[in-house]
Amino acid sequence: MFGDNSSGFLNESNIVDYINRVSNYSEFNSNIKGFLEFLYQDVSATQTFEARQLSGQGKPDLVITSNGIEKYVSVKKGSGNSVHQEQLSLFENFMRRNGVPDSIISILKQFHYADGTINGSGTLRIDSRTFIQSHTTEIIQLNVELNREQLL
Repeated sequence: MFGDNSSGFLNESNIVDYINRVSNYSEFNSNIKGFLEFLYQDVSATQTFEARQLSGQGKPDLVITSNGIEKYVSVKKGSGNSVHQEQLSLFENFMRRNGVPDSIISILKQFHYADGTINGSGTLRIDSRTFIQSHTTEIIQLNVELNREQLL
């Protein structure tokens, strides 16, 4: 059963309308400023932004553009804690489309399953902290690749 997400869609519209109406970074409220700083890192006081909702049922929900750079955003709204996980295969496809090497994708899958496999077929799973401690070099490689400007 699917819930009513009309307030979520309204929230997306409100965000897009606000960004387009205000446009200039220095005039945004502190919440939007913080969010834009997270998305774009180096933001100038005179930088302008525009936003638009994306059509269809898929993710992401909207795109924010500044200086010709587009950032895709999924918007969540709810009254309680919610956990949402996309299929690993969708993220894997995204990484491949953006030139992430198979060796890096393999490291991510090893971390994800943490059972000595890249498909979850192992019998003994370890926690993330233990995996990171025993695979420090690989985790650094993974982080470097996933933090490339083209993926942000």
